[in-house]
Amino acid sequence: MFKHFQSVYAKKEVTYGTDPVPVKTLNAILTGPVDIESVFKKMDRLNVKQYLGNRASVSIGEQVKVSFETEVRGSGDSTPNTPPEIGVLFVGCNMAEDIDKSSGALSITFVAATKKVTRGAGSFVTDGFEVGDIVTCDAVLNPGPFTVTVVAALEMTFSETVADEGPVTKTLTANKVVYTPSDTLDGNSITLYVQEHDLLYKVTGCRGTWSLDTKSAEYAKIKWEFQGLYVGPIDSAIETGIVYNATIPPAVKAATFSLGSFDTEAIIDTFKLTYGNELARRPSVNAATGTLSYFIKERKTLIQIDPEAVALATWDPITLLTAGTTAPLAFTIGSTAGNRMRINCPQVSIDSAKFGDREGLLTWDGSLLVEPTSAGQDDTKVTFN
Repeated sequence: MFKHFQSVYAKKEVTYGTDPVPVKTLNAILTGPVDIESVFKKMDRLNVKQYLGNRASVSIGEQVKVSFETEVRGSGDSTPNTPPEIGVLFVGCNMAEDIDKSSGALSITFVAATKKVTRGAGSFVTDGFEVGDIVTCDAVLNPGPFTVTVVAALEMTFSETVADEGPVTKTLTANKVVYTPSDTLDGNSITLYVQEHDLLYKVTGCRGTWSLDTKSAEYAKIKWEFQGLYVGPIDSAIETGIVYNATIPPAVKAATFSLGSFDTEAIIDTFKLTYGNELARRPSVNAATGTLSYFIKERKTLIQIDPEAVALATWDPITLLTAGTTAPLAFTIGSTAGNRMRINCPQVSIDSAKFGDREGLLTWDGSLLVEPTSAGQDDTKVTFN
């Protein structure tokens, strides 16, 4: 058998540990080389004996570990509210998937002179609209799509031209797919089918973590690490005719990065985010494998950046570090609707900062601590639009 003959299918579970049966036409994930490992607990039998030499131990299957990398790319849907191929993997890291944000039916007015839409009550911000969103509407003269450049409670500004219309009672929709943390014990899980040529693992009850690695003028990649309930491989011929999404990953260029007010001055080469889920085993004598589930007991998200050093009046990481100052962070990869990924962290503080060197230029090697707000479950938001 060939080592490089591999495939991965993934599908969200309805019930933890119950196989939802992923298929090649709907659930295939285009990955790099896959590592899969069955983990055993070795039990030595230390009974008395009347001779020298080894004695066979008993090995009990505990779990299966699966890891691989994927490219960062969207669905290619120009609308764009179709989850990306890798979306199910975020779900497997116990993140909630939310498709589209809507204003609901309300009285709005489009103003051609300012490229704005206004409302008299409520809030576009509270409804979940953000800068960079692709917005559509059921209005006759202004169906969209429009790209949001400024958003406030009672108005949004678009980059495209709008027609004078209103007031009319219509609905605005931000077309996007959003992944946010979930802190529930019995949260989302997935089943992974991992094919090693003609050997197949059907790994249920998978939960995991991810880390994003980007470098300027290269494709961004995400490393995924999952743990699932123990199972051994079975004989099964590798399938052909697997259907993958054909979208080409965007290179990390013309990206947007900001850390508080430190934005256009920030010249960075690499951006790395480690989501940092910590998994633990829930043992149970009643479970078929002795393991009830694998759950996420903690999350410690970190970001590494390497900006060129600038005047301290512009950005002073040492003072920010010693003061414990927090600031929002935003980073967008890609510029085409349907093939963009945006990272938003509402509270980031500097965890460490030291000088570095990039081609003879003075840089800061900075580690950032990502924190949730007092509301919780909001420390890292991943948006595809």
